[in-house]
Amino acid sequence: MIKGQDIAVLAKIIACKSESLNQLQLASELFLSQSEISKSLHRLADAKLYSLSSKEVYRSNFLELIVHSLKYFFPVVPSSIGLGLATAWGDPVVFSDIRRTEIPIWSHIDGKTRGVTVEPLYSGLVSAALKDNEFYHLMAAIDGVRLGRLRETSQAIQYLKGKFKL
Repeated sequence: MIKGQDIAVLAKIIACKSESLNQLQLASELFLSQSEISKSLHRLADAKLYSLSSKEVYRSNFLELIVHSLKYFFPVVPSSIGLGLATAWGDPVVFSDIRRTEIPIWSHIDGKTRGVTVEPLYSGLVSAALKDNEFYHLMAAIDGVRLGRLRETSQAIQYLKGKFKL
């Protein structure tokens, strides 16, 4: 069974572009243990989303998972108003032309955006996103698919297709 952190592992690998991160680097960047990364990569390989031998993300399979399954396996229940890091349509890089009054956020002590708190895919996601803008934008787009209506979802999918080179 795929875990939320597995989605982040694939997004981080894609965000690194040509850089090939080893498991220790991935663990450090994603605030996970090396054993969690190892287990994640094996789950992803079993799900035909990643190749252990070539260290390649099967991008079209990953996009298919995001588009057709993510919101069902990782449903979002917005909770209280708080401060944090904007996600989904709150990220102006991914969603430049969408303006809504309620901005979803991942709660974080250093957050400057006021919005509706949503649970990130795993506990270290916000810290990892604060360290890497490319990873942050990918995860915000993925949340756009999880949280969005038709317009937000369509824009997030187009952004992801561009980043996945599909």
